Amino acid sequence: MAANDQAVKVSVIIPVYNAAVYISECLNSVLQQCHQDLEILLVDDGSTDHSVRVIKSYQDKRIKLICSANKGVSSARNIGIRASTGNYLFFLDADDSLPETAISELVEALRINNSDISIGSYVQFSSASAELEKTIYPDNRTLDRNAIFQYICQYLEAPNKSPLFVFSWGRLYSADLIKNNQVYFNEHLSTFEDVQFNLDLLKFIDNISYTPKIVYRHRLHPLNKSATTQWKKSPEELFGFVAPVLSCTDLLKDELGNVKALRLVEQCLCSYTIIQLIRLCGGLKLSSFYLIYRYIKQLVNTDWLVSAIQNYKAAAGNSTLIPAQIARRRPLMVLIACYLHARKRYR
Repeated sequence: MAANDQAVKVSVIIPVYNAAVYISECLNSVLQQCHQDLEILLVDDGSTDHSVRVIKSYQDKRIKLICSANKGVSSARNIGIRASTGNYLFFLDADDSLPETAISELVEALRINNSDISIGSYVQFSSASAELEKTIYPDNRTLDRNAIFQYICQYLEAPNKSPLFVFSWGRLYSADLIKNNQVYFNEHLSTFEDVQFNLDLLKFIDNISYTPKIVYRHRLHPLNKSATTQWKKSPEELFGFVAPVLSCTDLLKDELGNVKALRLVEQCLCSYTIIQLIRLCGGLKLSSFYLIYRYIKQLVNTDWLVSAIQNYKAAAGNSTLIPAQIARRRPLMVLIACYLHARKRYR
């Protein structure tokens, strides 16, 4: 169903894991939306706190609680997708919240442009800092296939400065687009699963609507609690970007040719590798030192990184020491350089 049809039902999918402290603020912000035709799917991913009890205290008939064993955020979102009955899907993290006009603004953007996806601006906030508004474009606009292609190139050149396809929150997706093309979150990834999800969808869309209106409030956590810095069994869990970034080669090669496409992909791989190594080493402890060192030693000898780092060009202001030590395959020097960089950046 197109967004310009009279009835637009939106399924809000909220994965929940030990979010009892935040879930009321999150859920209240959804219930207070100006757009009221909502289905609110809360997928509890095996919480061990009282998240489920808080959710059950709400009596609104639009709320549906689904309980699952702990399999991660991607599994929870996929469960929500399959259970949804709305025309459009909106993903919301349990520790985040929405301005009251969020969904109505995104529905209006879809209606005007008849798009399959609409994206808005967002605000970052934390207990330790003031709110920071993040706007990608200053005005309403529609991105056609060419504009999407150009943005992918921009993203590959500077992934930490090009967030349009990095998140799955703060946007409305056509449910038919996702379900008809069988695009789901990769449950084997614990990081960068949003990137792969969005890149997989880009193969099937003609345009994207963007509004500069604030449609999402994203909570920042300290470095040691961030999803991009936490790992359970192996530091490798933080490097889930490899598969989705490599998939960009197929999106670009027809326009750029294999060589140019590969160069862009390699630039992105190196950028993300350095970013994640800094985050990984920022949480370094004596108990994890050898495990991290052993992983870095393996990483700097990985074929794709050995090849990619030879052509990497550090942007102005970025570290040149870290890529130089990676190129020389010096794991201890990489670890020390990343640790010092992280301490300076996140102090």
